[in-house]
This record gives sequence, structure tokens and C-alpha cells, in this order.
Amino acid sequence: MPVEVFPDDEVNAVIAAATGGKLEALFLVAVASGAREGELLALELGDVETGESAVHVRRTLDYEPKVGFLVHPPKSENGVRVIDLPPLAAGPLARHCKGRGPGPLFT
Repeated sequence: MPVEVFPDDEVNAVIAAATGGKLEALFLVAVASGAREGELLALELGDVETGESAVHVRRTLDYEPKVGFLVHPPKSENGVRVIDLPPLAAGPLARHCKGRGPGPLFT
């Protein structure tokens, strides 16, 4: 199955809408990394490399009816990975990480 890539105008629209907003870091890391929604929402401060230039994907957040939200390891070994981030996302992520304690990064 081929990977779907968003056109530049759509990416630029997301960047413009997110810049300066409460969820800026989440959206810019999403756009820059291509990580899945559950992978982004399962990130914790310990998954962010020093300098905030990379994130380690180690788990995913899933919703199971009658149970609720659960954190699981990725479905395959290839799902565990390090994603390098460009400055576009690294700067906002660094600001977002300052003063955060343990637990989900984007709550």
C-alpha cells in the first residue's frame, strides 16, 4: 500500500493554523514526522531526545470499546523507531517540553 503524502499547500495550511496555538507542538510534530495519531498521543517526555530533535516511538494509544483508552506496544517491530525532527517541529517541541513532568506529552 503506497504512503499518502499531503500536498504542500495542505501541509502549509496546517503549519499556519497550528503556529502559536495550544496544540502547535503536536501538529508540527505530526506534520514533520508522519507518526500515527496513536503514536503521537502515547509519547511521553522520556521519548523526546535531548535537544528535542528526535522522538522515540515505543507505544501507541488505542481505544477499545467497553474498556477505554489503552497504551500498547506497536503492532510490529518496525513500529518501534526513532524519528528525527526538522527545526520546524523541534523548536515548538522544545518549548512544549519545558517544565513538563512524567506522563503523556500531549494532554
